Amino acid sequence: MLQSQEYHAAVAAKPDYAEAHSSLGSMLHSKGEIDAAIVEFQAAVAAKPDYAEAHCSLALSFEKKGNIEEAVAAADRAIASNPAYPEAHFCPPIRSRRPALFAAPTL
Repeated sequence: MLQSQEYHAAVAAKPDYAEAHSSLGSMLHSKGEIDAAIVEFQAAVAAKPDYAEAHCSLALSFEKKGNIEEAVAAADRAIASNPAYPEAHFCPPIRSRRPALFAAPTL
């Protein structure tokens, strides 16, 4: 796994490298640096608007901050940008917004 300084160097060298921003955001999120992670995920989707994984990660970060409306909007953008990306349909903000889709069937 790359170190923080390597991710920072990658985004500094190529600011439109969406995947580097997303990877840095994921690392920051895992360290609990949610505000910084949000900045990186936003940079990733600005560089690559159809990057469903980054939209979903942004949704998770917004949810972690308690910004549910922004989380749901980001999750919706993940689905809209790539309906075939399965994780987008199962982001917690989507699950909480559409609980009937995930309820266990009654017998």
